[in-house]
Amino acid sequence: MDREVNGTTSLAKPSQSQAALVVIRQAAGDWWDNWFALATLGLVWLLASLTVVLIPPALFGLAYALRSIPQGEAPSVGDWWRGVRQYFGQAWLLAFINLVLAVLFWTNIWFYGQIGTPLAEGLRWFFLPLTLIWLVIQFYAVPFLLEQERKHLGIALRNGFYLMLAAPLYTLIVGGVALGLLFLTLLLVAPLLLGVPALILLLSSYAVTERITAYQLR
Repeated sequence: MDREVNGTTSLAKPSQSQAALVVIRQAAGDWWDNWFALATLGLVWLLASLTVVLIPPALFGLAYALRSIPQGEAPSVGDWWRGVRQYFGQAWLLAFINLVLAVLFWTNIWFYGQIGTPLAEGLRWFFLPLTLIWLVIQFYAVPFLLEQERKHLGIALRNGFYLMLAAPLYTLIVGGVALGLLFLTLLLVAPLLLGVPALILLLSSYAVTERITAYQLR
């Protein structure tokens, strides 16, 4: 699936808000039905991340393993490991891009926050939404990369950007839930141990799959 989403694609029924709510319910239901397997994989991902070198690939492996759920199969450690190996390079490339942009965004937000002028404050608030936009693009880009026949990270990021533009209300609802879960996971230990990262990845996968079907891209 290498066709690109674009802002002029006509939206299929149901509405963006209805489709977003369906995706959220489906992801939450499948996460609950497969909770033990996903919590186990979440623990594997967490332990693998302690090696540092496997932090990005372990996350991609988790996203890869979740693809078995729509086929009615429970994700396994073997699926996770295949994803780790297959997407090792792309995972680290995305991690490097994230590191560069994180330094860029944080430096600008901090720098303009120290100046205190109206112009500086405006520039500071310019970089804050840019950070959120970049997070949303990645939310879509990872499942796009897994769906594409050509495993090109640039195409996946571009598709994520186009999807965000084409379905703003859909993105606001689904992305808002995902960001809320992400912040909850970062603040508390319990969601991390209960498999909430898998829920976020499952939500992103279902969100992209639903839009691919809605836009008739396959």
